[in-house]
Amino acid sequence: MTTPRLYLPKPREAVGNYLRIISINDVYDINNYPYVETVIKSLKETSEDAVVIACLSGDFLSPCLITSLDGGK
Repeated sequence: MTTPRLYLPKPREAVGNYLRIISINDVYDINNYPYVETVIKSLKETSEDAVVIACLSGDFLSPCLITSLDGGK
């Protein structure tokens, strides 16, 4: 059994360095973050000619004010 690939390979048309962005958004269960860390480290180690950046764009540390008022409904 093979592990499914979680990301696309380097584009064939890419010349020189390219940018790979890993973006995580609105994930409230942080139990899987160690897995995400493993994927990011793997990409950084194996992506030739790539600049790999990761960003957590969600509001899991401080949800918006309206959520506290309406309970997320």
